Amino acid sequence: MKRSGVALEDASDRAHKHRKIGNLRIPVDQLGFLPDNRGGMGILPYHVHEVAWDCLANKTKLSRYQQVDVVKLPHGKLQEVLEANRNKCEASTLMPPFSPAIQYACLTKTHFVHAHKLGRDGTRTLFHEGKVRIRWQLADEEAAVINEQGVLCAVYDSALLDDVDALRSVMGDDNLNASVQMAEDEMQAFGRVDRIFEKLAPSQQGQTIDTAEVIDSLRTSGLGSFPEDVWMHFIQLRAKLPPGVSQVFRTCQFHSSAGRVRVKPSDFGLAAKLDRRGPWSKIAVLMLQYLPFAKNAQAGRLWQRFGSFKVEILKS
Repeated sequence: MKRSGVALEDASDRAHKHRKIGNLRIPVDQLGFLPDNRGGMGILPYHVHEVAWDCLANKTKLSRYQQVDVVKLPHGKLQEVLEANRNKCEASTLMPPFSPAIQYACLTKTHFVHAHKLGRDGTRTLFHEGKVRIRWQLADEEAAVINEQGVLCAVYDSALLDDVDALRSVMGDDNLNASVQMAEDEMQAFGRVDRIFEKLAPSQQGQTIDTAEVIDSLRTSGLGSFPEDVWMHFIQLRAKLPPGVSQVFRTCQFHSSAGRVRVKPSDFGLAAKLDRRGPWSKIAVLMLQYLPFAKNAQAGRLWQRFGSFKVEILKS
């Protein structure tokens, strides 16, 4: 595409240049998630079981998942990814066992791949409730092939990891695929905004970050399922929060619901309007909307964790 004699190349075009010709089967044990996926959450364990539930009921169809986009992990990135995957697998009973054989990271259909890791394990039950065993139907031919040979993958070379916008374009397209993937929710969107603020902060040298720069960065990586006016709710709240407070909010929300509870993006904008001198009150108001899902004991532990995080941030 050219305009006024100048070639225009977007992030998606650059990403495609890193894609290797042809697809191949890669064993699920060699696949992991990227820590930066899903707004910095990496993966949502509960949604892994939702996808497994769907595959149990409707079988695994190649026509639905088509292929999984993956990137080869260079040695310098591999240890970071292994550590993040190990920590998440050990922290949640909903996750499949950690695999030290990981060589690639999923750019798309991360939860689909991990659902099939649960099926390959053969001992797991849906939502860890001990009722429905995750064992695929005998007539599920594609699941059997995945179990023996792996999922069908399109492989990108490791250089893609150096082009953040191109990387995000591949991952962002996946969030629009409702057939085998959960759309980007409000907290993952907030996480994306948070990371953009962190990325821009060094260049601003302590000055206020221009929201127009944040929107431009989002346009480059892809707006996903949220229009620009909705993204402004997330931006407005993040602009009023110190980085540490934002991290506490994301961490506590993940442990309280991890995608099982949704709130309106406009609630983020309303919280942003509270007195900027009280950042903790802003996120406390939002956390109250996520906590009803948690059982009383779990909610108590989360508020305790919230308090301990607050003390650590204030000390620093």
